[in-house]
Amino acid sequence: MREYLVDLNATQAAIRAGYSAKTASRIGQKLAVKSCIAEAISAAQAQRAKRTEITQDKVIREIAKVAFSDPRDLMEWGPDGLVLKDSRSISDDAAMSVTEVSAGRDGTKVKRSDRLKALELLGRHLGLFVDKVQADVKQTTKVILFGGDDDGGV
Repeated sequence: MREYLVDLNATQAAIRAGYSAKTASRIGQKLAVKSCIAEAISAAQAQRAKRTEITQDKVIREIAKVAFSDPRDLMEWGPDGLVLKDSRSISDDAAMSVTEVSAGRDGTKVKRSDRLKALELLGRHLGLFVDKVQADVKQTTKVILFGGDDDGGV
């Protein structure tokens, strides 16, 4: 169970726990769905969320800050060029969208978080995007004949 909590990957957890790579996928999935193990994993995740104060809601709020950030909260531009706002004057939410600021010969560069990725994550969370899975399934019909007694009974 502890190994599963590392990355929430049942196969990798089984390998780290000592199962062979060949059987890890099958064993990992089998163990993960056992009710006693699933309950222990759920309880451990709840304890970790409480201990770290990181909840699903908090993660979604932070992703939303990036997704809905507005570059005008960080800078102004116009005919006279680009001017960055003083970092002490911008909100924490606006600062959240910045991953790097560097000054060099070419001027000051601001690298912002990937807004499209944040929107994609939110969209997936809300079920807006569904990955298509294409399967080629051939239906096989198996006919089983029962032998009967001599009078036609089954």
